[in-house]
Amino acid sequence: MITKEQVLEKLNTLKEYSVKQDPATEPLFKPVYTAVNSYFSANPSLEDAMRDVIKSLYMDIMNRTTICSNHLDYGLPTNFPKGYNDLEKCFYQFASIFKATEKEVFDAFVYGVPKTSATSTSTSGAGQKVPISNPLLTEWTAEITAAPQTDVDNLNAIAEFCKSGAEGSSLIRLFEDPGKLEQMKSTSDLANIIYIERKATSVIKARKLKTHIPTYLKE
Repeated sequence: MITKEQVLEKLNTLKEYSVKQDPATEPLFKPVYTAVNSYFSANPSLEDAMRDVIKSLYMDIMNRTTICSNHLDYGLPTNFPKGYNDLEKCFYQFASIFKATEKEVFDAFVYGVPKTSATSTSTSGAGQKVPISNPLLTEWTAEITAAPQTDVDNLNAIAEFCKSGAEGSSLIRLFEDPGKLEQMKSTSDLANIIYIERKATSVIKARKLKTHIPTYLKE
């Protein structure tokens, strides 16, 4: 799971190269830094979504893995949403930032004459060109700004998928005889699947969430 520290380290590397080539590029990095800091800040909606998805996965996995002698078909859906088996995939990956090279970012700066310079007079008769934009930084800022809601939407989609499966099979469970219990995962088994295999712990720690981690899974 990508951490804030890793993202800032990469951004620092990109910025330092550009600033070394032209110190005037430094201010144009500020919006993307602001977006990153905001992305990793406390988000009550994310906390709620993580709790909900963990509870929903618990019931979904239990329903799918419990085996009784009558082997009823509960019709559980199999069109698993993004991140169902790996919760890290629900989150923005900062892929374009990590793939970018220092030179690529610097070469993307667009130079022009600021409006105040263009309308003023100088001894040379023209304003000096300076970096005025960078499409890569603009794109990253927009993506990161939108990412918190997308992350929450992805988690909510998993929770709703699990709930819809349980609701769809509820009448069968109420009125049909499942037979003798043959196999059922323990609570610790389910915790291991959700927190370790599907990486809930990784998400909670990387995003510094207050979501509960079972004591027997903590380091």
